[in-house]
Amino acid sequence: MSVQRVIFEDGPGERRAAFFDADKLLEIWVEPVAHPDRMGEIIAARVCAQRRELGGGFVDIGAGSEAFLQATGRHPLPPEGAMVMVQLRRPAAAGKGPRVSQTIELLSAGLCLSNAAADVAVARSIGGPARRRQLRDLLAPLRPANTGWVVTAAGADIAPDTLSQSARKLAADWHDLEGKFVGTDRPTQLRAAPDFATRLAAYAGSATIDLDHDGRLFEQSGAEAGLAAALDRHVRLPGGATLVIDQAEALTAIDVNAAGAGIKATALDINLQAAAVIAAEIRLRAIAGMIVIDFLRLKDAASRQRVKNALAAALAADPAGCELLGWSRGGLFEVSRPRLRPSLQDQLCQSLPMHRPRADAAAHALLREILRAPAGHSGAGLICPPDIADYLATPPGQAALAMVQARSGEKILIDVIQNEGKQRAQVTWRRRA
Repeated sequence: MSVQRVIFEDGPGERRAAFFDADKLLEIWVEPVAHPDRMGEIIAARVCAQRRELGGGFVDIGAGSEAFLQATGRHPLPPEGAMVMVQLRRPAAAGKGPRVSQTIELLSAGLCLSNAAADVAVARSIGGPARRRQLRDLLAPLRPANTGWVVTAAGADIAPDTLSQSARKLAADWHDLEGKFVGTDRPTQLRAAPDFATRLAAYAGSATIDLDHDGRLFEQSGAEAGLAAALDRHVRLPGGATLVIDQAEALTAIDVNAAGAGIKATALDINLQAAAVIAAEIRLRAIAGMIVIDFLRLKDAASRQRVKNALAAALAADPAGCELLGWSRGGLFEVSRPRLRPSLQDQLCQSLPMHRPRADAAAHALLREILRAPAGHSGAGLICPPDIADYLATPPGQAALAMVQARSGEKILIDVIQNEGKQRAQVTWRRRA
């Protein structure tokens, strides 16, 4: 499924984007303004320890932080003490340290310049042989030494002149990076991570991007309801069976539960139905790492192969590029998915208790509700527990509050709940239309 429409909301405390193929919600990105994603940052790092038993080593990336660097055949680990250019692939999160790579990628809409690519690679989904040959001929002369171009599926409808301009800009940025790195003798940032809007444009390609100033488009399109559903452990399948999705630090477990399915539904029928939904939920929730699926037990190898094929077909549209590891001896199906960004659960929920909204996320949701209020409402107030009130007193919370007050023209009063068990967080109005 390709992205045809994007809704981009620069709202109070958060930037959000919803990606659609026609009316089907594919993905949702959420990024707190106070904590932008550092993934993609390019750093001059120093190798501080080789760990051959781990297949890599640790590098000093500055500010007292070390990151793990995986060695590859194309990019072996330099000796200890050497400087190396790396790109941040996974910031520190959930008790795990950051990971970096010697594969450097610079992105623009539909185009990637990488030192891991050779010559010009064009996505198979783009046109026919003549169109792909045209793009190769266009980009090959613009390729810096020891790099290559990748034209992604998002570049399918981008005009050649536009791609050429993007390529020249990326090539200039590459030469600038090389110039900054030469002679660097201490860990330092060479290039900041792409901001939210830049990453969105590169990913969306030629898709229509609609700006949402108050959250109404998110609500009207179904993205708001889709986001709420993506934070629920339970997913109902069309036939009545359910999935239970539990994300933990080490892995994500997905259980297929037949309860609720009709008496005529077979285990194979339910598993085939579940495979398509599981693939969609993995992408929507941005689940990454090891994923273990407990399908309903199947007695014969042919049925298990059908389920594997169905899951592979459903995951083929996922731009992350999942790896199907197959059935374990215990009858579980294992999938590995690269991390492209933090999962929705990591961004919006507390670790304990599971699935309870974080204070900042809950505060932002309340503030968006004020922006969406019908004309004629006035005298906005918030009734909220102490953790939300405490967040709204911090600099990021104050900035989010000020944005809503400026856009709505409302002076928002905050009343702290003394007994959370008897009252929930909510927006109040002195006057309603």
